[in-house]
Amino acid sequence: MGARSYGQYCGVVTALELVGERWALLIVRDLLVGPRRCTDLKQGLPRIPTNILSTRLKELQAAGVIHRVPLAHGLVYELTEFGRGLEDVVLALGRWSFRAMGEPDPGDVVTADSMTIALRTGFRPEAAAALPPTTCEAHIGDVVLTLAVADGALTVTRAPLPGATWPLPPDPGSAR
Repeated sequence: MGARSYGQYCGVVTALELVGERWALLIVRDLLVGPRRCTDLKQGLPRIPTNILSTRLKELQAAGVIHRVPLAHGLVYELTEFGRGLEDVVLALGRWSFRAMGEPDPGDVVTADSMTIALRTGFRPEAAAALPPTTCEAHIGDVVLTLAVADGALTVTRAPLPGATWPLPPDPGSAR
């Protein structure tokens, strides 16, 4: 990724060199939900400086973790197959950190993408397998997340609240 190197031959070191820079895994987290334009990533990560977002996107692209895809309404970033391999890692990190999270601070930001990953992180398929199919909605900002649980699997889809305008199509990708 960047010019920094730990100077060690180790898989953990290589992973940190690829996605260990500040904000990199949060970009990956949001792209696990679906493709996003740069402005959508900025909106979902409101505290990231624009220059850092641009740098991280270039670094993640150079590392083969993401790529840009031209669409009718502009360019979007999406994970490559290599980048999608981070899904289990991101979810495992989220599960591991639940013990240390505590309560949110008043200024903490919750986005539809961060909530989607949090729901997927906390989902327990073995507990859900014995339950009847269930669907519910969560409203986060101008987004409706529809959560469907059936046969021990969670599917999360997103759509704008009625009257909300989105720069992307209503469901740029659904998360399992």
